[in-house]
Amino acid sequence: MPSCIRNVTILMAALAAACLASPARAQTKPVIVEGLALETGQTSYKIPKLTAEGTALTALDIARIFDAKDAATVDERLARLTATRILIPEMRAETKSGERQTLVVYRDVTLENVAAGRIGVMRAAAMEQSATGKGAGRVEARYSGLVAKGVDMRQFAHVISAPRAEDKEAVKTIEEETSIESVSILFPDAGLDIRLGRVAASGLRARALAESPLHLAERSPPSGASPTQEQSAAMALALVDALGSVEVGAIEARDISVVGLSAPANKPFAIKIGRVALNRLAAGTAQEAAVDNFSLESADGGHIALRNLALRGLDLNALVRPGERRTWKLDHAQLADLAADLPDANSDGRIKFRIVGLSADFANYRENVPTKIKARLDRFNIDLAARGDMPATAQFTALGYRDVEFSGDLQAEWREQGQELVVDQLRLDSKDMGAITLAASLGNVSAALFSSSPIVSKAAALTMNATRLEATLEGGGLIDRLMEQDAKAGGGDIGKLRVAYAHDISSATSGFFDNSEKARRIGDAAGKFILRPKRLHIKLTAPKGIGALEAAMKKPGEILNEVEVEAAAE
Repeated sequence: MPSCIRNVTILMAALAAACLASPARAQTKPVIVEGLALETGQTSYKIPKLTAEGTALTALDIARIFDAKDAATVDERLARLTATRILIPEMRAETKSGERQTLVVYRDVTLENVAAGRIGVMRAAAMEQSATGKGAGRVEARYSGLVAKGVDMRQFAHVISAPRAEDKEAVKTIEEETSIESVSILFPDAGLDIRLGRVAASGLRARALAESPLHLAERSPPSGASPTQEQSAAMALALVDALGSVEVGAIEARDISVVGLSAPANKPFAIKIGRVALNRLAAGTAQEAAVDNFSLESADGGHIALRNLALRGLDLNALVRPGERRTWKLDHAQLADLAADLPDANSDGRIKFRIVGLSADFANYRENVPTKIKARLDRFNIDLAARGDMPATAQFTALGYRDVEFSGDLQAEWREQGQELVVDQLRLDSKDMGAITLAASLGNVSAALFSSSPIVSKAAALTMNATRLEATLEGGGLIDRLMEQDAKAGGGDIGKLRVAYAHDISSATSGFFDNSEKARRIGDAAGKFILRPKRLHIKLTAPKGIGALEAAMKKPGEILNEVEVEAAAE
């Protein structure tokens, strides 16, 4: 899609260069000009024939567009351009960068209702692109049915040709609507074929950049050459500036397919995407982004399918700022119906899983790190039977599990006023196994914990202290199956075996904490849970807090003596 937009701008750049001369009385007959040519930097434009209808311009006026000696500014010339219709059967734009050549040919271009450099509707039946020579390999592309409405060539020329004079310059409309009916891009050397159905964009607005794109292009390395450190930094800064200088109301592409060969195995693969959309991009942040009906098929029998991925508040600036940690920054992410069936490179089995849903909300960022998180995992199912005789799954299959399925919740927040990190809930629930829920409170947590410097963040972590820890176990599906397996293997009575296990767990827990009264309280509750696995709840509270260094230097029993203990089994 970026290639589509870039190539549409080539047409606009050529037309924006049409800086027309003095007006005269409107002609009653069409004005025809032949053999127009223009060179700008590394690109040359050729228009074999141009017909203007309902215009005050003469053929000489139009020919002066391409006169490099003309003293009028681009904006002044464009301001004189008025015509009912302009027809360009063919326009060619050829760019040479090092040993690489790119040719773009527009077919049957029509400009309607042109007034003072602004176009009511711009159409092109097709755009054909080819690239050869050293660099990224050959490219052959065709774009059909190009339409742009509400085009301001004067603003476009201003954005691409001149640096921004004032940092607070306002963005202005370049195009109200743009669409391409179909796209085909072929990379013969790479064996890659990309096709898109309709591509549409609306509300394209921009202001001039800190450094003009034309100047940046002159300073960029030749195609295929590696950029210097200075060039890479300049391009990164330009991208950051562009993100803050361009606004888009919406971009959408439908019926996308990518067919090619994977590297380095050189095996065929095919990707299909029903829809990709980006809405309300401003100041480098997209309010909404979505991918619908994604699928990947590979020659080795692998398959991945995704019904929907939706993002909100996606900040792209964090990804491109030079010298900074590159991290995704967004407010909300949601995934629905992800399924995969892939061959396992380490065995004869397959990796087969499905996620019904996954959602996450992020807020209160500190240095690109969210300090408030709420997430939900819904039914993450792993097919154990498909894995074959893998050691990692053999124990579960021996217990009768053909699959495992997890759901989970996370809710955590750093509270700046109290310098406290609170995990309200971390829950993992597994079908036919049981569930565990954790909660905790950490004190003396400063903002330095979220520093991009590892040294600073690690030092801050060492000063934290734990004031509360809660753990709750529910359900005993896994415990029951373990008991049944041991009873069957030893030929013993499962009831007696459960009593023995309860005694051993109680004794081991108490012994680990030096057999104190608090330790026996926890051990007794753990033993009761083994006897009747319904619900076990343990809560440890340390009003003064226990630091990481303190915990490392003391024995478990000494630490337990400093906390308040609640333990109960139901």
